[in-house]
Amino acid sequence: MAVDDNMETCTRTDKEHDPWWMVDLRETKAIYAINFSFRLYSEDLRSRQQDRLSGYSIYVSNSQAKESGELCFKHNGSYLPSLTTEHVCASFGRYIQFVNNKLTFIELCNLVVLGCDKRGYYGDNCNIWCPEHCKNDQCFVTNGTCLGCASGWTGIKCDQACSNGKYGPDCSLPCSGHCKHNLTCNPINGTCLNGCSDGWMGVSCNKSKPLLQTLIE
Repeated sequence: MAVDDNMETCTRTDKEHDPWWMVDLRETKAIYAINFSFRLYSEDLRSRQQDRLSGYSIYVSNSQAKESGELCFKHNGSYLPSLTTEHVCASFGRYIQFVNNKLTFIELCNLVVLGCDKRGYYGDNCNIWCPEHCKNDQCFVTNGTCLGCASGWTGIKCDQACSNGKYGPDCSLPCSGHCKHNLTCNPINGTCLNGCSDGWMGVSCNKSKPLLQTLIE
């Protein structure tokens, strides 16, 4: 086993191209950091073990497909990695993958995942609600910063309503600019609630009317 806090019980892959190792958290979790501990050899063999690990990648995903989801960390191979390491990886996922794209093997002895077990919470005891308008109730587990905002909101804690003619998630989309009376669009979906300016049509007033239709009206 590699998740039992016992450095004497390690798991090892065969020597092969692109070996990888995955843990299933059983459901999506709010992750802050991932601690890996690899087999510690005697001093004269330790650099050889470090070289085997060189170039590894860590992924967090909701799929068991290899190298899917979010890339949390990639070792660039320019130095020997530590055999006991922590990677800050603010993310949400069910599966954690350790992958090495070369001919080698992996000897992993322990894995610790830090974060909140309950979705939509943060804080040292995971007992504080994430801000109301965080997208999918997801926030950074240490300080409540939202990992994206729901439609109609922006700001690091998604507490600022869209303004200046913007709408959508993180207020990232521009209104058409053709709402009637120069009113702004709906901050959630971009529609013009009071109709369109002359010459424009559609729920978001982003389609020009045919010239003949405009003349008849």
